[in-house]
Amino acid sequence: MTAHGVRHLIVSALFFVVYALCGTAIMLTVLLLIDRYISGESVSLVSATWMLGGLLVLKTISNAIADMSKHFAGFDLVERIREKIILKLKKFSLGFYTNERLGEISTIIHKDVDNMEMVVGHLWTRMSADFIVALILGIGLFCVDWRMGLAMVAFLPVALFSLYRGIRSGMKAQQETQDGLADMVSLFVEYVKGIPGLLYTSLSGLA
Repeated sequence: MTAHGVRHLIVSALFFVVYALCGTAIMLTVLLLIDRYISGESVSLVSATWMLGGLLVLKTISNAIADMSKHFAGFDLVERIREKIILKLKKFSLGFYTNERLGEISTIIHKDVDNMEMVVGHLWTRMSADFIVALILGIGLFCVDWRMGLAMVAFLPVALFSLYRGIRSGMKAQQETQDGLADMVSLFVEYVKGIPGLLYTSLSGLA
């Protein structure tokens, strides 16, 4: 990945953090307004509306910037990988291509590399932002009340284990799907290449 792609990756993660924190701020603001109303304190609807509206606008803008930046970062990585693959393929002899499964190279260049865009753009940025937000909220909870912070930390092992199991099962299912796709493409290419032979055999039989 180039420096330009890394910058987009960092920008995307940071704005996803802002996006998540804005959602948390909206929730806390609403809870604070409800608490004040129940307590009988005066609530300024105009100020509350402006505050919630500003947070909502900031959240929307942050989501848009983060979404665009993550795709730019993914496209940058895909471009670099394809360039390196093509340069490597030029160094191989023709025997390499005839011995390999037909369609497998095309599948790697198009399908497998495209999957990297999804991993980098969607998984890396979101996971990085989620970890940063969790750290910020955890520190905030410990500052407010150490018992709330401890309650949050107590569920982290379960969450990390669920994340690990989900990634493992997802990678296994993706590998099975890619193998099936490669086999399907190979069979299709072999069928297309065999059509002239079938036509020749049919015409010879008619003659």
